[in-house]
Amino acid sequence: MAQSQEPLSERETEILRLVATGASNKEIATRLMISPNTVKVHLRNIFAKINVVSRTEATLYALRHGIVTQEISPPGTPDVTSPSSGSPLSLIETHAPVAKPEPARKHEPAIRWIITGVFLVIVLAAAYFFMGSSLRSQSQPTLASPPWIMATVPPRWQRQPALPARLSAMAAVTYEGRIYLIGGATDNGVSREVWVSSPNTNQWSQRTPKPTAVSAIQAAMLGERIFVPGGLTTSGSPTPLLEIYNPRADRWDRGQPLPQPLARYALVAFEGNLYLFGGWNGTAIVSSVYRYNPETDQWQERTPLPEGRILAGAVVQEGRILIIGGESPHGPLSSVLAYYPNREDTGDIPWEEAPSLPEARRGMAATSIASTVYVVGGDNPENPTASLPPLALNPNSDSWITLDSVGWEAGTQAAILPVGNYLHILGGMVQDVPSDRHVTYQALYTVAIPLLSNDAQGEGER
Repeated sequence: MAQSQEPLSERETEILRLVATGASNKEIATRLMISPNTVKVHLRNIFAKINVVSRTEATLYALRHGIVTQEISPPGTPDVTSPSSGSPLSLIETHAPVAKPEPARKHEPAIRWIITGVFLVIVLAAAYFFMGSSLRSQSQPTLASPPWIMATVPPRWQRQPALPARLSAMAAVTYEGRIYLIGGATDNGVSREVWVSSPNTNQWSQRTPKPTAVSAIQAAMLGERIFVPGGLTTSGSPTPLLEIYNPRADRWDRGQPLPQPLARYALVAFEGNLYLFGGWNGTAIVSSVYRYNPETDQWQERTPLPEGRILAGAVVQEGRILIIGGESPHGPLSSVLAYYPNREDTGDIPWEEAPSLPEARRGMAATSIASTVYVVGGDNPENPTASLPPLALNPNSDSWITLDSVGWEAGTQAAILPVGNYLHILGGMVQDVPSDRHVTYQALYTVAIPLLSNDAQGEGER
């Protein structure tokens, strides 16, 4: 069958890059905030366009045509080639040149075995390094790089140009390589501004403001719309409003309001729905859990939290949602809860305990990349002088690992976003003042894999 002349769309190219890193359909869906069924549809279209029948052949196609990034991207550059080994240091950068051979059917089986072998070696090396780091963390909590790669690894934490405004407690999402910052607390009060970064640059522009100025909010992307529920208004009271932004049309719409006014909640998108946990309703810290279905525009109450909490982190990790730290009516929390949404439909208890944080903290920034959960910043009002270093939790680990020192105060209620191989930490409240700080952390490294050209392979056979 001849290859289709129709080029891959931007979304299809993005999914092909993730396939080439070994990501599963579920991991791709979580990363791109779409459903696994949508990933399957995209893969069928991709396979038809590039004339392949398997993920292995698709990976070879991506390597040959330069779709997979071969070098480390500079901080702040979107890069969707992050592998999914699950380690905070998933792959180590190499600088081997990459040959791009012309297709030759008779040599493909041999090349496939070579690629498979190289991938296995990389995965085993990454696993060995991470396990070793986990064991060392009992006596040495810093996740360090092996001496033999120190010369090739740049500083993982890097400062970026300042944000266009001092912000904290704002909503933040990524869409098509752009960072969107919505609302939040500023030097001049509660904001309704929408700031958007330009891809591959440090320039920011403004879009249509949010109809209602709010802070203490979060946002999540479903399809191609940004959902921002609740928040604290200029009066200091929470609102139940759900406002929805369409970045393509630069237009705001309204959805079904929350069942009650809420702010300081935790929010994630999971399998095409929004899940909102806890929050403050103006009089009390609540334990409510709500699911929002964008197709029906309805909120549905789910099994509540074991106890109410505010200023917690919520992160999707491999079929579950982790609710991290925060503050209950009894004080700051170190506990981490795992919520399994799919158990609600079977009548099973959806809550389990997960590995607790090393110390209680609230108002931290939390996210995941390649199934590893990251926590940065936060505070503990009962122990204000406590050191709260950045942490990582691998799905194969039963404990949190302390990352390299940040070298600056992360503050509280900052935003954290995964963009390619990097985590972007933006704004936050530092010493009771909103910050314009923008810092990146390189969570993953991309490996360039050398391929034997057909000519070179043929000479070897002769």
